[in-house]
Amino acid sequence: MTGEQFADWALHGKKDFSGRQMPDGTDLTELERWEELKTYLNTFPMNASHQFEYATKALNLSGGRFYGLRAPGLSLRYLVAENTDFTSADFTGTNLSYANLSDSRLSGAIIFKSALVKANLSNARLPDVDLRMANLSNANLKGARLPQAKLLKANLSSAKLPHTELPDSDLKKANLTGADFSLSHLEGSDLTDAITSETIFSGADLSRTKHGGTHLWEAYLDGVNLGYSSGVRYRQTVNIGDKNDIITFVLSEGPGNLEDRIIVSTRSFRGALSKFRKHIEDKYRDSKIGIDYLKETDYALERLDP
Repeated sequence: MTGEQFADWALHGKKDFSGRQMPDGTDLTELERWEELKTYLNTFPMNASHQFEYATKALNLSGGRFYGLRAPGLSLRYLVAENTDFTSADFTGTNLSYANLSDSRLSGAIIFKSALVKANLSNARLPDVDLRMANLSNANLKGARLPQAKLLKANLSSAKLPHTELPDSDLKKANLTGADFSLSHLEGSDLTDAITSETIFSGADLSRTKHGGTHLWEAYLDGVNLGYSSGVRYRQTVNIGDKNDIITFVLSEGPGNLEDRIIVSTRSFRGALSKFRKHIEDKYRDSKIGIDYLKETDYALERLDP
């Protein structure tokens, strides 16, 4: 199916393009009927009388292949595109809210400044995706793979991201309010100045992360790995209800061995880690585990922004 055929069929009311494919690198903006197609898709579904009718009028691209497709600025609300190949596609400024993109491939896709409110991206593959300044509030990304994702200033408020892979990703200044990252992998990611109010990080791997300027205010951190090298874990729990975070660091050298707890009241993770270091130095400076933890904590503090 060529881009011209797609535009003609869509403008004549065809909605089901499941299993179809376009030539690699198809640029819809170069079509003669591009403006007509854009206007049609941006306005036609809006006359649906209710949400169900809106969804039934949406395009279905499931199982298709649209490698390198350029379709910026379109309204594709409620798009059905399960298990679809959008590798290197350009959806800049596109409205994909409520879209079903589960199990799809969006490696290297550009979804800059796009809307994906309540979109379903569960189990999607999005390595190196560009989601800067995108609105993913209440989106479902459970089990998605987003290594090295660009999420600068993205809105992930109340998004569902359990079991998600986000290693080495850019989450600077992202809004993570109420998002669920439980059991996810964020090792090596940059959370500098991210908003983490009531964010759930339970059981997540946050090792080697940068979070200077990020206040873990009322964040859930039970079972989190904040270690900066293999074998060291800073397990934390945060109790909600006080004016400050109550962080519990747990030292452990394996079942049946040394375990100690220190409770720190602070809004600053750097401050909490510093107090944790002092506790170790005062109590365990001459023991092997104390020396090991001091070394790892010093390394962690060096990596944190002031």
